[in-house]
Amino acid sequence: MEQQLGVSEATVSGWETNSAQPGVKYMPANRPVPRCNPLPPAPRGMGDRLVRCRTLLGLSQKVFAGQLEVDQGTLAKWERGDRVPAGAFAARVSRFLTTEAA
Repeated sequence: MEQQLGVSEATVSGWETNSAQPGVKYMPANRPVPRCNPLPPAPRGMGDRLVRCRTLLGLSQKVFAGQLEVDQGTLAKWERGDRVPAGAFAARVSRFLTTEAA
């Protein structure tokens, strides 16, 4: 998106976090607005599927971890791909993703 707008990544980050506002020159009436999809990209693995499911449900990592009956740190590792759920946890995650249509 930075290339489309002709600004730095830091500038876009400032706009997204409301710490800065775009100048008028970045909002001309004849320039098409780039489409932004707030969802993570199509899932490529278990971690991506968990993040996408959580995002679609509008859940924080803490709440989602509670629903999966694991601590938030464990869920974070699963979402990053540092670890994968195993045993009973894998079955629980699989049932949840299937039930919630992630």
